[in-house]
Amino acid sequence: MTKNALAMLALLSLAVPACVVTTTAPRDVGSVAQDGSVFLGWHLINRATASKPEDQETYDIGAQLGAFSAIRMHTEKPVAFSQVLVIFANGERWVAPAPAAMGAGEWTAPIQLPGGPRPIHSIVVNGHSTTSLLAKLEFHGSR
Repeated sequence: MTKNALAMLALLSLAVPACVVTTTAPRDVGSVAQDGSVFLGWHLINRATASKPEDQETYDIGAQLGAFSAIRMHTEKPVAFSQVLVIFANGERWVAPAPAAMGAGEWTAPIQLPGGPRPIHSIVVNGHSTTSLLAKLEFHGSR
């Protein structure tokens, strides 16, 4: 080995331990939080581009999770929305009055579902991350 190769290996050995990867425990769809809300799932929302100004993500919920009276959204990065569509188990579609945008780490207030507690088939989100990063968007339901 040359002196240059040894020097590079020595520098790499110092740099590698400085890398830290953190993970959070995955939550299962249907798991219940301490506040009683039910985790309904998450997706990564893409940033807008000239060829694709917004992303569309479908959260498959399913009637097996039971009936919900409200939903809440939580995002880790800023997101803008053009529509949040709730499709109920009976096929009825309802455009939720979601905010036009959410900031990093923000939660929505509970969005009451029409007609009282009812099972949700899916939720379709149209929107985009407002940064150059992907934005994780979660949905939670209240009974």
